[in-house]
Amino acid sequence: MIGVLLPYIRKFQRSAESNDLIDRINYQYTSTILGFSAVMMAASQYIGKPIQCWVPAQFTRMWEKYAETYCFIKGTYFLPNDTLANDYYFDKDATRVGYYQWIPMVLFFQAFLFFLPSIIWKMFNESCELKIKELAAVSEQSRKVKSTLSDDKTKSTRFAKYFFNKLVFRNESEVFKKSSSILTSGKFLPLLFIGTKVLYAINILVQFFILTYFLETKNMWWGYETFLDLLNGREWESTGLFPRVTMCDFAVMQLDAIHNHTIQCVIVFNMLAEKVYIFFWFWLVVVGAMTFISLFYWVFTFFLSSVGRNFVFAYLSGTETYEDEQEKGSGLADRFVDRFLTSDGVFISRLVQQNSGDLFVANMIEEMFALYKQREEEKASKKNDDLPQSKKLEDELPSPQRAVSENLTSEDEDEIDSPDTTATLPR
Repeated sequence: MIGVLLPYIRKFQRSAESNDLIDRINYQYTSTILGFSAVMMAASQYIGKPIQCWVPAQFTRMWEKYAETYCFIKGTYFLPNDTLANDYYFDKDATRVGYYQWIPMVLFFQAFLFFLPSIIWKMFNESCELKIKELAAVSEQSRKVKSTLSDDKTKSTRFAKYFFNKLVFRNESEVFKKSSSILTSGKFLPLLFIGTKVLYAINILVQFFILTYFLETKNMWWGYETFLDLLNGREWESTGLFPRVTMCDFAVMQLDAIHNHTIQCVIVFNMLAEKVYIFFWFWLVVVGAMTFISLFYWVFTFFLSSVGRNFVFAYLSGTETYEDEQEKGSGLADRFVDRFLTSDGVFISRLVQQNSGDLFVANMIEEMFALYKQREEEKASKKNDDLPQSKKLEDELPSPQRAVSENLTSEDEDEIDSPDTTATLPR
């Protein structure tokens, strides 16, 4: 079975570059674990024999099968150990166990909830010109194929040109600008990404409520307490959680009267369900902690623009082009980050760095900055060529007064006689 699913799993992993590791733990690994658990539990229910009941001797084989099917569908109730010893009345509805029939379907539903934010992320990302799936497909070979440094340099340069052209189209295309102001704001992708992480965080909280309500534990920390109970030897006989032995009441109508029966059943299914749900509870705690930390990290990096600028400058630092512009004080690097890359470009650069490494993103940013400088110089030259001829001559030639002041030196000024202020005008 695993061999049949392996090609699909590998294909699924190749599309996992449009987000970070925490997102993949949520929608890929967790949903896979839940889906596999649901299949395993469904197989135990519908292929195996999830419940076995002890019936009176007069029951035929057909009656026994009917009783077990009825008790499995209707549900059973847990009888605490001290009930018979103390002979007190208890509420059967309060100890009813009716969740085990729905475990496979609820697990599938929980797996879908983990996958839902990923669907929303990919759906809205497709409406943006900067499709991260396409950008990741261009850069993923550098991570998966072993190559030399020169090959990595070539791949990162090729990706930089591809990424640069995408940003140019996003920033300058009139058709794209008219589509939506949100898409061209330069903040669409990080806002969408943070919104997706908020959905992942909300989903974690919803999952805890589902477990608490579905298992009827009335305590959100039941997983930790059940684990401690198992360590201390206090099992289901006392706690009533995932009971193995339960009771079932049913009536059989015959011609003369209605006969009520109470039989004892063994739910073998709950032995597996207990291990699955305790593991899943602790898995939720770990994944939830990582999800909230990741959410705070991305919010911090987005709302502090200096963090994104420093991220890009850290890779540009030491390059010849960047150092020359810093010495000139041209501010080209600041415009490259704030006006050209914007928050979208910085965000994609961070994802590329997480998926392809520091060397790849360093070469990429260096190449993009060089292309940006060249494009800005071409735009300035074209703007100068478009000026009227008289305007260009006026800009190139200094004014007469300025020319005289520039050509005269201090020695020339001494040779020129100042006018005689004592001379009188002719009468």
